[in-house]
Amino acid sequence: MNEVALDYNAGFTGALARVYREFGGTPLASFPTAETPDGPELTVQASVNQSAAQFTEIKAFVLNKSAWPARTFNGTLRYFFTLDGATTPGQISVTTNYNQCGTASAPTQYRGAVYYVEIPCTGIAPAGQSAYRKEVQFRITSTGTWDPANDWSYTGLGSGNAVVQTDRIVLRQDGKTVWGQEPGGGVEDSQPPTVPTGLTASNAGSSSVTLSWAASTDNVGVTGYEILNGTTVAGAATTTSLLVTGLAPDTPYTFSVRARDAAGNVSAASTPVTTRTLPGVRSTLTVQHKGTSAATTNQVGATLQVTNRGSTPVSLTTTTVRYWFTGDAPSAGYQVWCDWAQLGCANVRAQVVKLTTPRLGADAYLEVSFTSGSLAANGSTGEIQLRVAKSDWSSFDQADDHSYRVSAALTDFDRVTAYSAGALAWGAEP
Repeated sequence: MNEVALDYNAGFTGALARVYREFGGTPLASFPTAETPDGPELTVQASVNQSAAQFTEIKAFVLNKSAWPARTFNGTLRYFFTLDGATTPGQISVTTNYNQCGTASAPTQYRGAVYYVEIPCTGIAPAGQSAYRKEVQFRITSTGTWDPANDWSYTGLGSGNAVVQTDRIVLRQDGKTVWGQEPGGGVEDSQPPTVPTGLTASNAGSSSVTLSWAASTDNVGVTGYEILNGTTVAGAATTTSLLVTGLAPDTPYTFSVRARDAAGNVSAASTPVTTRTLPGVRSTLTVQHKGTSAATTNQVGATLQVTNRGSTPVSLTTTTVRYWFTGDAPSAGYQVWCDWAQLGCANVRAQVVKLTTPRLGADAYLEVSFTSGSLAANGSTGEIQLRVAKSDWSSFDQADDHSYRVSAALTDFDRVTAYSAGALAWGAEP
C-alpha cells in the first residue's frame, strides 16, 4: 500500500464518521467485505548454501507479505533435522554466518530422533523493500555422524543463491505455527482431549482392582490415559481399562483418569471413583490367571499358574489353588477337565467343592492340587488349562463370579486363592 492510498483511505473513513455523526444510521453487517488473501502472507525461502560431510549451511529468508490485515511478524524460524546413528545433541553446534535475525538455539528434541534449531526473527513488517524480509545463514555442524538426506527441513531446498519457497522450515509466533508443516503433518494442536467419563472399579482383590471408563475424543487423536490415585499417577493405558496392582489389602482408594494426546495436551481428571481392596494375604506364593471366555457360557475356562517368588523351595504336594464361581443352579453337578498342563495333567488333580453356605460371588470353587513335586525359588508350574461344565451342560452366568475376569495375558490375580498346608497364602476369598 502506498502513501496516496493511505491518505485516501484515511480521508474516506473520516468522511463516513462525520456523516454517521450528523445523520446516524445502522452499520451494514457485511461491511467491510472480508478480503481473501491472494497468496501466502508469511513464507520462507531457502537453499543449501554449503554442505560437507560434517555440516550443512542453510540460507533462509523470512518474508512478510501480509495485508489481510497487515501485521508485523515477531516470531521464530524452526529447522528440523534427524540425529543419525549414535550422535547425541551435545555433538551438534549451530553457528551463523550472515544474520539479520537472532541467536540460534541449541538442538531441541521434537519427537524421537527428530530435533530442531530455532532462530528468533522479529520486526518483519510489510512496510517496504528493506522491512518485509530478513535473511539468516546458519550452519549445523556434527562431530558425530551427519546425513542431511533424511532431514525434514532439508528436503526440496534450492542450491546456493537459488532459494525456493519451502514449507518444511516452519515459522511460529505466539505458540502457534503460522507457516509450514512440522514433521508428521504439522497440525497445530493446543486442544486437550475431552474428559473421560463413566469410570468404574471392579474385581477388587486384596492387592489389585480393575478400572474401566468410556473413551475420550480429541481433535487430532487420543494417545493414552493416565490413572491417578488421588493426585499421584498410578498407571497408564492405551485402552479404556487398566488392572491396577500393588495395592494394600483392606484399604480404601480413590481413582480418577485423564486423557492425553500426541501434542502432550492433557484433559481434566474424570469424576473419581472410590473402592476398597479386600482383606487378604500376600506372600511369595502367587497365582497368575488368564481367561477369555464370555460371561455367559456353558463352560468355565481358566488358565492358572502358581509361582514361588521366595528364596526357598515350596512343596507342591501341600499347595492348593481355588477358583471361585457360582453354579447358577440349586443342585448342580459338575465335570472337570485338565486340557493341558506344562507339568503334565497326570500330576494335577482338579475337583469342584460346593460351599455349605454360599458367599458373595461363589457357591463353589474349583480346587487344584498336585500329586508330587516342588517349586524352586523363582520357579513356576507353567500353564495349567482347566475347564468346568455342569452335568446337564446348562449355562453359567460368570459376570458376578468372584474369580471371573477377561484377560488375554497371564498376570497376578488375587481373586484366585492359594493355600500352603491348608492356610491361605495368597489372595482374597469371597
